[in-house]
Order: sequence, then C-alpha cells, then structure tokens
Amino acid sequence: METSSLRTAGSCYGPRLSKVDRGLGMKTRAKVLVAEGCPSTRSRLCDALCGAGLLPLQAGEASEVLRRAREEAPDLVLLDLGLDAGGDLVRVLKASRDADEFLPLVCLSRGSDERLGALRRGADECLERGVDDELLIARLESLLRIKRSHDRLLARERELERLSVTDPLTGLYNRRLFEERLREEFVRSQRFGDPLSLIMVDLDHFKRVNDRHGHLAGDEVLRGAAAILRNCVREIDIVTRYGGEEFAVILPRTCLPGCLAVAERIWRAFGEARFGAADCRLRVSASLGAASVPAKEVRIPSDLVDAADRALYQAKRSGRDRIGLPDWSRPLPRQQAAPVAGGARGVFG
Repeated sequence: METSSLRTAGSCYGPRLSKVDRGLGMKTRAKVLVAEGCPSTRSRLCDALCGAGLLPLQAGEASEVLRRAREEAPDLVLLDLGLDAGGDLVRVLKASRDADEFLPLVCLSRGSDERLGALRRGADECLERGVDDELLIARLESLLRIKRSHDRLLARERELERLSVTDPLTGLYNRRLFEERLREEFVRSQRFGDPLSLIMVDLDHFKRVNDRHGHLAGDEVLRGAAAILRNCVREIDIVTRYGGEEFAVILPRTCLPGCLAVAERIWRAFGEARFGAADCRLRVSASLGAASVPAKEVRIPSDLVDAADRALYQAKRSGRDRIGLPDWSRPLPRQQAAPVAGGARGVFG
C-alpha cells in the first residue's frame, strides 16, 4: 500500500472552514474520507476538498476505507466504485453507523449501470468519475448541510429522551426508567435463569429535615443520597429515584447474599455520611428493603417490588436505620450483622 493512502492531505491543516461549516456555526472542518484507488486522482480530489475548506482523509484500498471509517468517524465518504469490486462496500459503509445516524455516501461511477447499482445498495449520490470539481464540491456541501441538520435533530431527540427518564434534582434515572428496566431485567432473569435483586432505600425522618432546615437543605440531602448510591454499586446496576425520598436499586445477576452485601455497603455509607454545608452537617440514616429472584413468591416484576417494599416496611417497623428482608427469607443470625456505629444493634431487621 502506498504511503500517500495512509496520510491526511498535508496542505490543508489550516483553520479555514467550508461554507457549510461556517453557515452552521461549526468550529471544526467537516471530515471527508476520500476512498480512491488511483493516487493521482486521490491527490486531485483532496486538493479540491482542501480548497473548499473541507478536511480530506485518504484511503486507497477497501480494507483501509473500512478501518478509517470506523476509527476516524468521517462526516462523509467519497467512494470510487472501483474499490467496491464485490458490491458489498457500499452496504457495509452505510451499516457502519447506528440506525438513526446519517453517514452521507457519494460514489464516483464509470457508467449508468454502476451508478444505478450503487444507489440501490444505499448510496446517497452517484456522480460520473471525472465530474467537475465545482459540481462535486456543491453536492458534497449539500449533503453535509443535510447531515448537520440531521445531527442537530438527533442530538435534540436524544437529549429529550435522556431528560424524559432522568430525575432533574438528583440526576438519577426516574420511576419511568425504573419500571422499563425492571421489566427487561426480569424477563432476562426468567429466560436465562440468572438471579435478580432489588433494594428499596428510604431516608429516615426526611420530613424533619425539610421542616427544620428548609427544602434547600432537603435537596442537598437527596443529591448526597444519590451520590452515595452511585458509589456503592457496579456500572451495570441501575440506581433510580423511585419517588420523594425513596430510591430503588436494580442489581442484575445478583443473588440474595450479594444483594445484602450491597445493601450493607449502602447502609454503612449513610451511617458515615454528613449532608449540608460546613456549618450545618446533618446525619440522615436510611432504611433498606432487599428482595431477590428466583423465589416462588415472585412471578412478575411487581411481585419483586412488593417484596422489597414489604422488607423496607419491616425495617421501618423494627426501628429504622437497618435492612429488612422479605417474609419468606431467613434473617441472618445477629452475630453476622454489622453493628451500627456507636451501638450494638444489628443491621438486619
């Protein structure tokens, strides 16, 4: 493979932006992957792109086209169909992005049959090889404008989707996302026989915080509680704000002993934490309810929520600041329980 096929055109590292980039307020130049087997033609195309303020990336072989498309995420691919001998390169390039993303693909053909075939395989535009540079640049800029508009709409859609499942105060997932993910994980657990656990967490006497210190202090406590929960779980676990001062933690592929280990980690973290400003450090304890499947009492996702809720109620009824277990679970012996700081009371209710 010749050296020139592996380099970015050296004459266009300057800050000049193309018309489409300037028009859309872009701070970086659009990257165009020039996939052309002939070195002299490739060099000419790159010079034309540089002159239009675009940033060309070069590839002279099909394998190099795919590698650079994958690693450097170009904004557009300009493909000589002479590199698509098997007819699959166009399809592979169009399938290399997520279904909702748009990668414009412009092909250079040697005849009408080749052009028609490329369009049917997914190309967005197909021009005659040797097309006038001015016309080529105009078509590329047109497609780049479409891509930029598409990308903005996609980013806005993804942000709205993120906001729809995020609690604005804590940044945790909200109740809607909790219910969706619990259904998904429950189905996966049933299908593959994996364990699944759920921890419900409720802040003890939280109303007193709001009544005595104000709602801003209460908000600080909720944000601090969210941070504790994030720090106590794995990346695959799902931490959500269930409502008010109650949180729910979904633990995929976790059996009851593992669930209790996580619950105790959370309980200890709340025992050590202090919330609020330096002149008003608040201690807020938490009660937890833990439940797991497989269990014959749990047949649907709502059964697991009900079991964890009842376990949480058991912890509250037993004096708060502890972990409750479902009615059907055997409590751990008192000597195995972690002590509350400053006392000898067991953590498991």
